[in-house]
This record gives sequence, C-alpha cells and structure tokens, in this order.
Amino acid sequence: MGNWGTGLYSNDLGEDVKDEYLSKLKGGKSDEETLAEIFQSYKEEMEDDDDQYDVWFALADTMWKRGRLTYEVKSKALVLISEERLANRFEDEKTKKARNKVLEKLEAQLNTEMPKRKRIAVHQPFITKWTPREVYLYQIKNPPEGKEEYEDWWVVIYVSRLGEMEPVVRGVVDVVPYIYLKMSKEKPKDASQINSLPFIGWSIEWSTGQGAFEKALVETSHRSYPKEIEFLGICEDFQYPTLEIKREDFQLWWSFKADAIEEYERELQRIEYNKLLERATGLQLEDRVSFVQGHQSLPIKRGKNHKIKRTDNHPIHSSHKNRWWIGDRFEYIIDQPPEGKEQYKGWKIYLYVYEIRGMELVVPDVMDEVPFVYVKLIDDDHLREFADFVPFVCFSINKKNGKGEYLLPFVDILDSWMPKGMKYRGKYLLRNLPDNEDLEVCKEHILHTDHLILEAVKGYERELTRLGLEGVDNTTDIIRTIIERHNH
Repeated sequence: MGNWGTGLYSNDLGEDVKDEYLSKLKGGKSDEETLAEIFQSYKEEMEDDDDQYDVWFALADTMWKRGRLTYEVKSKALVLISEERLANRFEDEKTKKARNKVLEKLEAQLNTEMPKRKRIAVHQPFITKWTPREVYLYQIKNPPEGKEEYEDWWVVIYVSRLGEMEPVVRGVVDVVPYIYLKMSKEKPKDASQINSLPFIGWSIEWSTGQGAFEKALVETSHRSYPKEIEFLGICEDFQYPTLEIKREDFQLWWSFKADAIEEYERELQRIEYNKLLERATGLQLEDRVSFVQGHQSLPIKRGKNHKIKRTDNHPIHSSHKNRWWIGDRFEYIIDQPPEGKEQYKGWKIYLYVYEIRGMELVVPDVMDEVPFVYVKLIDDDHLREFADFVPFVCFSINKKNGKGEYLLPFVDILDSWMPKGMKYRGKYLLRNLPDNEDLEVCKEHILHTDHLILEAVKGYERELTRLGLEGVDNTTDIIRTIIERHNH
C-alpha cells in the first residue's frame, strides 16, 4: 500500500481502517460487530509483515480516541511498536527519527487513561421526497462577485430519476434525486415550457463536443433544501440532451448558485465550440462520437511497412524498438522555445503516427521499428480537434521540384515509451494529408527528441510562408482562414 509520510495516517491502509471503523459505527453497528468486521476485512493485511503496522496502529489510535480501545488491540499495537523499531521500515536516518517520534507518542497515548466512551451519531438513511418528472424553480439572489447580471435569473431543476448512493456512510444507502438543470432569465409559467430553455452542462468532451449534464443532488436532510425552492409541475415529455456523456457527479446546495452560473456559461461555450468543430471536421456530432468510440486508425495509403528482420547475431536493438502505433497522437509542450522565438512558449507540438516502418538505424541488414510522423503546432489544446485545418510542419523543401518534406521517422534517443514532457492524446484520423509532398526526402532525415522544438518551429514558419500565411500569429485565425479557403 502507499505511504507518503511517517504519520499514522500517512498511508492508504491507515486512512481506510479509520474511515471503515467509523462508518460502521455511524451505520448503527455495535462496538463488537464493528471490530469483528474490521478483523475480517483486514485479516490478510493484519498478518502481512509490513502492512500490519499501519492497520493495527490506526485501529488502536481510532478506538482509543473514541473510548472503545480493547485489551486485545492495545496489546497487539504495543508489541508491534517495539517490533517496528527493529524492523528498519524507513531507510534514511531523518525519516527514522520522525517515525520514532510518532511511535513514542502513540505508545505514551495507549499507556494513559482512555477518554470516556464518545457517542457516535447513527446516520439515518436519507430518502428524497422528490419524484421523477417533477420540475422545481430556484431564483438566483445575490450572485457571486462579477456575475451580477444573473440577479433574479431562474434555475430550472428537472428530476430525471432516483438513485441509491452511500455518500455519507459506507453501508448506509441514501436515495437521492438525479437532476438536469436549465437556465432562464424569465420565470417559466408552466413545466411544458422548459424544453426550449438551454441546459446547464458541467463537463465537456473536447474530442467530440459532447456535454455531461445529469448530476446527483446529494444532501443528508430535507432541511438542507432552500426554502425558496418552488414546485412548477410535472414534465411528461422532457427532451434530454443529444448524445450526452454519462458521468457521475454530485451537487450540494451550498454551492448550487455559483455552480449553476459557471456551468451555464460553460454550456454556452460548448455550443459555440460544437459549431466550430462541425465546420472544421466536416462531421456531425453523431459521426464524431462514432469515430472516437471506434478508435479508428490512419489508413495506410503511402510508404511501405518493411518486414522486421530478427537474427540471433543481430536482434532488434531495444534503443530503437517502437512502442507507438498507427493512429497515435502525442503532445509535446514548448517550454523553452528557440532564441528569438519566445512567442511560441506554451504552444503544443502534436505528432501524428502515420505508419510504422523498418529502418537500418544501427546495424546493417537489421531493421528497427520506427514510427513515421506528421507534426503540427497549435497554441490552444482545445483546438487540437481542428487538426485537419492546421498547417503541417514542413521540414524542408526540395529545390528541384518545389515539394515539401512532411513525413519523418521519429526516434527517441533515450528509448522511453513516453519521452519526457510528451503526453499521449489518443487516436486521431487525419483526413487531409499535405499538398505538394515529397516522400523521397524523408530517407535522409530523422526527427530526434533533442531537436524536436527547433525543427518544429522552423518547419511551421516555413509552411506558413508557403501557404501565404506569414504574420498570422495564432491558430484560431489560421483555422478560420483555411476554412474560408476550403469553402471557396
């Protein structure tokens, strides 16, 4: 289990034992039942050479502070305190000293008089009074600073279903409403009017433009519900969001007002983003969802996948053994741009794996697996889904025929699955390949991680010049310009 410090609860097991012990008491179990179930749940850990210390110490401390420590648990904990001092669980001297102080404090505590038995309130299951298809209204008063324009707006609450959760005490099931929220400047007069109102969305899937809308309204008492809540009526024909994402999230009343405003504005952002994404990709929402869910990979139209040769004398060299695959997309952030190119700080370099080829990189006649990549630069990672309308990086131009070099073999000199600073961003289908491309030039060039940023910036500006876009300094304007050219 994980340890992140020397404290009794600076580990996963200690936290789990404490939480589970208290949850069982709050669930109405007796002291004896609770302890017996803890022994059963953590039987294996209590017998483990290392884990036993974290379990017994946390249990003893938790029970002592609540006035419930038994002779059995106390005796075992004291024995293990002595044993751990000889066990060398922590390597460096500074950590050992810190841990010994923790053990000394626990030992002294267990040998002093235990506090009186504390009463632990039993959590009663919460069952909402709301029912599916009901519609409620909440008027915004005193909105957060900077959001004063939402004063007197109305949040519409639609109850979609009821669900069982254990939000407070493990083992005690509450019944809570799952809700959809909408926003209106004017007060709706009837539940049948709410379908025309915009949703409030709490999450966006940037790869497709989908939104997540449904939440669980989690409270422990009906007294937590605002008195200002108004019942509007029943909506029998509620229209759910198109292709929404089903993700678990919960809402509490104390943050309801601020959350509603923030998430309403996020939904307006998603709507506009969705329109742009449709124009840029040429795909409707349904088609984009199908593509992402299917993890389509790039079709191989050009180049050649050489058969990889392996021999006893000349095996594949591990330093150049490919771990990427066709259709993969990787992101690399420019943190230190080349001198004189400081405007690119924070931009993202995207590498798109077009195919895997065999190349003789180290030993003659031995083929190493090498990914061949296209590269693009984007200043906002949300715009990476517009990749088809972002210029490719052109690494060189053939002076004889004027064609550009775009597809290069990529080699990480450190042989790591993920070079430092690089992130995997899933599959992506490049629908448009470079115009006027020279596929022969790439035989002479290899793209390395140590000069990736410099080559990417130089090649990006080279391509902007070729397209007549020099001076356009942001991805959004470039995308719009290329879309306009495409449409005309």
